[in-house]
Amino acid sequence: MMDHDSQTARESRPGASPKTVADRKQLLARTVAIHIARGARVDSQTDTRAVIAWGLRLHNNHGLTLTGGETRAVITVDDYGNVTLEHL
Repeated sequence: MMDHDSQTARESRPGASPKTVADRKQLLARTVAIHIARGARVDSQTDTRAVIAWGLRLHNNHGLTLTGGETRAVITVDDYGNVTLEHL
């Protein structure tokens, strides 16, 4: 699995077969769990994609969310089970 510093996608292996959505969902769940253990939180998630964030999220008295030092990334699992993480 890729760590949160990786930003490039891995190429599909020659002869690799597509993964089922269930397999891809499981790969995403494991990857997200690793990032949660490192202090990230999940902002949104589908079966094969998640947006995670870590750092400070500040709220003011008017109900607005301000960001300060917050980092976001998208984790995606492609049809072949390749996991990528892209910083936003």
